[in-house]
Amino acid sequence: MEIHSPRAPHADPGAHLSQAIVDAREVRYDHDLIDVLPTLAEHDFVLVRDQRNAIAGIVTAADVAQAYGELAGHFLLIGEMDRRLRQVIAGAFTLPEVTGLCHPAGERITSFGDMTVGDYQRVLENPGLWEQLGWPLDRKVFIARL
Repeated sequence: MEIHSPRAPHADPGAHLSQAIVDAREVRYDHDLIDVLPTLAEHDFVLVRDQRNAIAGIVTAADVAQAYGELAGHFLLIGEMDRRLRQVIAGAFTLPEVTGLCHPAGERITSFGDMTVGDYQRVLENPGLWEQLGWPLDRKVFIARL
């Protein structure tokens, strides 16, 4: 199948329609997206055939980028929260203060990088350490949200 490419007029403003025709790649609806990604990267789009083998739609590289952004955004936020909480805790407290609250025997945490979100919670639940931060936030509400 061939399809009109919007690139031709940009490459040559005087291009004719015949110069804007490109071969379209086709995939069945039941193909895994991960297997189609190389084709999308090379050709920018694929036409999708349904169970009756009729063209049912188009998937573009922009569609995949948007879906990835929506999915990855949550993981990026969690990573940023983890980085910032670790930075705050490492800047405000000593490692012995932290390990004493998280694991009294101190066997698991050997650096601030070993901390988990549960460890951050245990440290920030401590009223004395919370006060040292000087945050104008309700400690119990913050911990519940964490």
